[in-house]
Amino acid sequence: MDNNFQETAQIVKTSAKETIKKHKWLPIVGAIIIIIAALLFALAAFLKSDAMVSKLVYSFVPEEMYVEELHQTYYSELNEDYDSSETGGDIQDMFKTYYIRRDSATGTETKVYVEQSEDIIAADNGRYNISLMFLGKAAEKLATVIKVIKIVAAVLIVGLIALVIYLWYRSYTKREAAEREKKYKNKNQNRHNKK
Repeated sequence: MDNNFQETAQIVKTSAKETIKKHKWLPIVGAIIIIIAALLFALAAFLKSDAMVSKLVYSFVPEEMYVEELHQTYYSELNEDYDSSETGGDIQDMFKTYYIRRDSATGTETKVYVEQSEDIIAADNGRYNISLMFLGKAAEKLATVIKVIKIVAAVLIVGLIALVIYLWYRSYTKREAAEREKKYKNKNQNRHNKK
């Protein structure tokens, strides 16, 4: 059994070496496939972690936003205690929003956190949900990033298609040259044999 395994391994090894000799681009394609697979595994592992997903989502949320209707600047910060199993996966719980209250008498500043579901009521201007406003700005950034990713993906696909066509063309021209050389050799041999 070990002998059969060793013979099979040797045949596979020899076949792989011959294939690589014939197709020098094969190791490059193999390396690209391995890199893509590694990136996909890393992405899958990344997306399984609540902390990592929170940081990714929060990277699109602006750090501060001035709400003109309320005449107030609001800030956001990452919720380090976020756990999707406890919150049901609510994106709004991934970050906290607050504003800074300044005490005019003492000059001290304190953070006043706004509850995610709480609407701030401005007398003449209606109701505002600050966390939803932050998410709206995050969605705008995400849309821009998605556009860029689509453009990059399109360029990569076109580049890959061009590479495949180029490799096919090189292979085709090599085969054509080998066939011409073979025909030319046969003609010369036939000429020499007639003499």
